[in-house]
Amino acid sequence: MMESAMNVAEKVRDIAAQLLNVDQTTIRPTMRWRGDLDMSSIDFVELLSALENEFDIRIPEADSQQFDTVESVVRYVEEKIATRTK
Repeated sequence: MMESAMNVAEKVRDIAAQLLNVDQTTIRPTMRWRGDLDMSSIDFVELLSALENEFDIRIPEADSQQFDTVESVVRYVEEKIATRTK
């Protein structure tokens, strides 16, 4: 299953929007999870778990420490998918 960059970004925003109970269109790539979106630690863990299930990837806790913006998660997922499909 090959995911396009737009699909990954859309799915990340969609999952985040569901967790935060906001409209997907209000979530921008440069927004910070904790600062701009006010996502709790519990919601963030749920987000990562949902992304693991959605994209059939594993996100080690050490890697998740680098995720500050929506875009950082999108790039990470895209890289994981790319290396999985090689």
